[in-house]
Amino acid sequence: MNHPSLSAPSILRVKMSPVERMRPNERCWCHSGLKWKNCHKIRERLEPINIFDRGASMRETFADGFCLHSRAIGEACGGAAVASHTIQRRGGLAAIAEDQHVISNRFEMDDLIKNSGEPAVRRVGIRKASTFPGFCAKHDFELFEPIEKPGAHLDKRAAFLLSYRAICMEYFKKKAAVETLPILKLADSGRPFPVQAQIQNYCAVYEQGTALGMRDIARFRSVYDSCMLDTHQGGFKYSAIFFDKVLPIVLCSAWLVETDFHGNWLQKLGTNSEELELVAVNVTTIGDRTAALFGWVGGNAGPAQKFVESFHQLLDARKSSAIASMGFEHSENVYMRPSWWESLSESKKRALLNRVLNGTPRRGRQENALVDDQLDLISADVIDTIEHY
Repeated sequence: MNHPSLSAPSILRVKMSPVERMRPNERCWCHSGLKWKNCHKIRERLEPINIFDRGASMRETFADGFCLHSRAIGEACGGAAVASHTIQRRGGLAAIAEDQHVISNRFEMDDLIKNSGEPAVRRVGIRKASTFPGFCAKHDFELFEPIEKPGAHLDKRAAFLLSYRAICMEYFKKKAAVETLPILKLADSGRPFPVQAQIQNYCAVYEQGTALGMRDIARFRSVYDSCMLDTHQGGFKYSAIFFDKVLPIVLCSAWLVETDFHGNWLQKLGTNSEELELVAVNVTTIGDRTAALFGWVGGNAGPAQKFVESFHQLLDARKSSAIASMGFEHSENVYMRPSWWESLSESKKRALLNRVLNGTPRRGRQENALVDDQLDLISADVIDTIEHY
């Protein structure tokens, strides 16, 4: 049965209609709620702002963070939020690091400007890689100690904790995106009208998508908070595969699934459907090998389960490369061994980087996004599979 969202109408507002001249007291075309005379009538005469400096200032504000777990259980924190690793620093990151550094696929807007609109990777130390200020030191240690200690193994509790941490990170990122949107809307200050129109149209699409994303991730965070308080994590499902070696890539993320690995639409975003399903994905080292874990809460044969099953249906020999492609397609929390990245041909690097902008206002998601492109990125054998659903 097809998911209801596939036939549901889009609730995304059509792009705004910029008007260069309006009556002074009319509401401005940019939907700011201000009169035109106090908004875009004077926008071109305003001093241009450096949104990167403003963005950096906003990121410093969010660097203080807040403890998501204490809010969920109503328990006092052990102090200020700390830089929590979403990928184990002494596990997944250390296993692929060289000189204590890894390669990240995460980029900021200023990176796009510097690279003529094209995304690029960056080198980052493992102390900072994959961190976000989402937990106090007390809860970060107590909550995730079972998956951080040496000799940890992948049972249902460990699978849930890894998935929960991915959900919390995505919630924090979406909240930060909502808060920084007003800065983005001022990027057209001092610009001519055609540029103002382009920027405000982009912001309109970005704002709609961010609002819906915040709605959905907040709902899933609430669901996972409830699972956290359930000793048996009722309703949580997971599946994992283990490779015969440590892969040169790790990731931690969560997203609303759209297409599967065979080119089928599973659900459509931008509708009013309350039944959208999300999958949390962790690729990390457990012991001396890599595990790829999928965690979700959803119905039998729902979009999340279909997504995972389509991955399992791939040839084992293609799964390690599929993980790399999937990571670049859906996550900005991917880290790689530097020598592996440098060993890739320029065409393979470009193929991966081209995926980064998919699903953004600049470039929509395509139904064949995860179909095997036959690029040999990583070679590894699958030695075990766990299915708990």
